[in-house]
Amino acid sequence: MPDKPPEGAELQGADKVRVVLSVMSGQTTSAEAAGKYGVPEEEVDTWERQFLDGDWFAWFTQDGEGTFPFCR
Repeated sequence: MPDKPPEGAELQGADKVRVVLSVMSGQTTSAEAAGKYGVPEEEVDTWERQFLDGDWFAWFTQDGEGTFPFCR
């Protein structure tokens, strides 16, 4: 799993993908990931659901503008 971001900073989209893949592969649980990053377990479960639904590209946008290489 990625390192915890500095205090007050949010996880970046790529970090959320790594967290989800860690949970899905069984390396960690949603509860462990939530505890490490200081988010509710339901948020980690939401990231997993978004990933499985193909909605994870939304993690790479800022103000409606794509920041992922394919979003330009």
